[in-house]
Amino acid sequence: MQYIMPKLRQLLIGALIGDLLCVIVCLCVGWFCLPVVLGLLFGTLLSLLLFLLLGMSLAQALQKSPARAKRHVWLHYLLRMLLLGVAFYIAVTRDYLSWQAMLVPFLAEHLTLYLIGIFGKEGKRWKDSQSTDRES
Repeated sequence: MQYIMPKLRQLLIGALIGDLLCVIVCLCVGWFCLPVVLGLLFGTLLSLLLFLLLGMSLAQALQKSPARAKRHVWLHYLLRMLLLGVAFYIAVTRDYLSWQAMLVPFLAEHLTLYLIGIFGKEGKRWKDSQSTDRES
């Protein structure tokens, strides 16, 4: 959990920046309305919940034998995807949620993870190891 919480904070910041950019774009083009705000909020909470569930699942799997860990991770993956499918079904079938706005936090989350990997400490360590491999 000690590794998950800092990443969760970083993802929250990335999702909120993505949400803010979406609000600004929606204001500029005249699409800003309550379903957009609710879709952004719902998507942000859901993306953070799914990341937290992923981290908890992997932490539990590390304490199991390889066969049980594989089954555990697979089952929890299916449960997370079921939760995601139900959430998108709700967003698509309800007028008070914008499913398009719900996608923004998920895209912002992925972009944040890529940027952390490239510019963060982990990415710098990877680049350093790659440069030392080329020199030898």
